[in-house]
Amino acid sequence: MPESDAARLLDRLYAALDEHRFEDLPALFTSDARASTPGGTVEGVDALVAQATRTHKSIPELQHLVTGTLVDMDGDTATLRANVVSIFADPDHTPTYELGEIWRGHALRDASGWRISDFTMTPVWQRGIRPTRTPA
Repeated sequence: MPESDAARLLDRLYAALDEHRFEDLPALFTSDARASTPGGTVEGVDALVAQATRTHKSIPELQHLVTGTLVDMDGDTATLRANVVSIFADPDHTPTYELGEIWRGHALRDASGWRISDFTMTPVWQRGIRPTRTPA
């Protein structure tokens, strides 16, 4: 089903972030992708990947829960909306920061499959203090 293929982009995105596989991110976005997140607004896949890496690399343990993904298809374009809960934990796996957001964006389909072209993340709630990895 085409809707599920587009919706799986979010699963792939957040799995890569959770597992610190930042090298997998470029394949999920168009070259001119744009994003507006709590970490800032960026344009271009390289800037987007750099921001995601900078924002998530220092977090010892991450878990993103993506739910309620809605997809509206129009040919090779999809509009997506999802609820995302981000849980950041310290090196002992204790959650110290949580953030609930609404993810809204668009995806385009080409010969390679679906790619995210733009998105915004709007915070709804947050709790706690964001942990950072202690330098070795």
